[in-house]
Amino acid sequence: MKKIILILATLMVWNIAWCSQIGIGVDASRVVIWEYWKFSNGKEGNELMVYNPMDSSINVVFRKWYQKKEGEPDRIYTEGDVLLRIKRLNSNNYALFETATTEIRGLHKGLIEVLVNGKSAGLYDILRKIEPPKAKIKNGIIINQISNSGGALQYEIIYEDLQFKKNKSHRARIEYLKEDFYSSGFIKGEKFNPNNIGLKDISVLNVNLGTKENFDLSLVSTGKLGSFEVTFTNLRTKQKILQRNFNHMVNKGTGQTIAFNIPNRICFNKKKKYRKRK
Repeated sequence: MKKIILILATLMVWNIAWCSQIGIGVDASRVVIWEYWKFSNGKEGNELMVYNPMDSSINVVFRKWYQKKEGEPDRIYTEGDVLLRIKRLNSNNYALFETATTEIRGLHKGLIEVLVNGKSAGLYDILRKIEPPKAKIKNGIIINQISNSGGALQYEIIYEDLQFKKNKSHRARIEYLKEDFYSSGFIKGEKFNPNNIGLKDISVLNVNLGTKENFDLSLVSTGKLGSFEVTFTNLRTKQKILQRNFNHMVNKGTGQTIAFNIPNRICFNKKKKYRKRK
């Protein structure tokens, strides 16, 4: 898991010009920051998960980040800069927050710095206005942001379930937001799929299966809004979030590779109210 998720630490927010030279991304080998939209009986809300992938407990702090201008001294941070504090998040455990991202955005309109055990783990983009997903479901979660960076996806990842039990296969639907794209799919190889997560029962709508040799599943556009469904198998591990690389290219030279999150042994019905300091 740690090999694949380090990709996130080098991601740039490619659709926000002003911060194109600022490295956006939190080191996901130390903590996973995951925003998603939860649907319960048709009602939607933007929620936040903070997950500890490490072998020991961690303390996590979200605080305001200010870009240093030339000639300025280093900023002295105070408790007033703290946006969220999580004390002692145990190994392979997670905390869910029902309204945290909405309330944090109300307090701060810029990037946030994430500290793990007192040391910076990177920057998260809280500046971009969150957009509700296009898809609507009765119960489940929809992801339209990149975990550990906050950037926007060119597709929506849909799980129509709120409880993900261990040793079960989980099915996802991916709905593209643009009619045209160059290529899309799951990259092949141990480096990109260290947990050996399998893919089965693949179905497509308005997209074609591609033939890229370095992909376990490759898709190409037909010029229509399309989607595909896939069942993830071999989820036999204690880790509560599993990941494998998913690459999406808008055109031959522009795209993004993400660590595609697969919930495992997670109950999204559990939640905590946001408190600035916890």
